[in-house]
Amino acid sequence: MLMRRLKDLLFPPRCAFCDAVIAPRERPLCPACGRACPEVSILGEVCRTCGREKLCCTCKEDSFLSDGIAAPFYYEGVARRGVSFYKRVQDVDRTAFFVKEMANSICRSLGDRIVDVITAVPMRPAEKRKRGFDQVEPLAKGIAKEFHIPYVPLLRKCLDTPSQKLLTMEQRRSNLLGAFDVRNGEPVRNKRILLLDDVVTTGSTTNECAKMLKIYGADRVYVAAIALTRPQIEQDGKVGQDDNEGFWD
Repeated sequence: MLMRRLKDLLFPPRCAFCDAVIAPRERPLCPACGRACPEVSILGEVCRTCGREKLCCTCKEDSFLSDGIAAPFYYEGVARRGVSFYKRVQDVDRTAFFVKEMANSICRSLGDRIVDVITAVPMRPAEKRKRGFDQVEPLAKGIAKEFHIPYVPLLRKCLDTPSQKLLTMEQRRSNLLGAFDVRNGEPVRNKRILLLDDVVTTGSTTNECAKMLKIYGADRVYVAAIALTRPQIEQDGKVGQDDNEGFWD
């Protein structure tokens, strides 16, 4: 307790969404973001395939190679801002907040599905060197610890493809063809895998990863993320300028 108070004094806690300094009793969200949180939360009856609320379900238009998606937030408003901070700065408290929210969404959407191993969408080597850390790996490790399921880095990015963030949906799909491979096929065969990413937009990244895992014999591939886009945000063929689903999608 004393060490926690000392840490809060030297490094005041910050809102997981807006990064404002908050009182320890207010963590993880400032009052304003706490009030806004329900507006960006995925609530109510959820589609077990695309992870969105039934009213926002896009399964008839989209083709998912994964077997189910879970996420606690829509990628907009305060949640989008929080993800942006998360990608730029390593923060233990923010990571813990997102892991907790993701764990809740996994229990709600995928709770009756058995998972053998947890893995993460791999980061582009050049981007990881530039950024200095991999923002998806801590999420995967946190979820693995939460559910007592082993984390194994199954995938690698074998092509340094152009950034996805300003491409149309069709360009995104073709941009990632052949970009990922499995590190070792043996741990994948007959496994039910939970694949972690930070944001799912068009699903191109997670589809390509799921495809490769299944080529190597995975039985099922489920996806979990911090946030998903609502269908209307994708209608013009592009997502926002600062969106890049795990830096590639």
